[in-house]
Amino acid sequence: MALHSAFDLLDYCRRTSKKKGYSEDPEVMAERLVFAQEGITWSRARLESQLFSDEVWAIGGAHTTSFVTVRKDGLD
Repeated sequence: MALHSAFDLLDYCRRTSKKKGYSEDPEVMAERLVFAQEGITWSRARLESQLFSDEVWAIGGAHTTSFVTVRKDGLD
């Protein structure tokens, strides 16, 4: 309930993910690799302030449902 209230205050919501896992598009994979390699040199303060907007939340179990956090106005 606390997360739901916080998301409402910030105009965010959670929706069911259309696709599970990461993209297999070679261009996206290359971008993620570059991002990860740059992250190795980040200071602790920089790392702790990073917001990963594409994080997927999953509810465990045999049939998992993945969610994404998005802006209510659709401007992801």
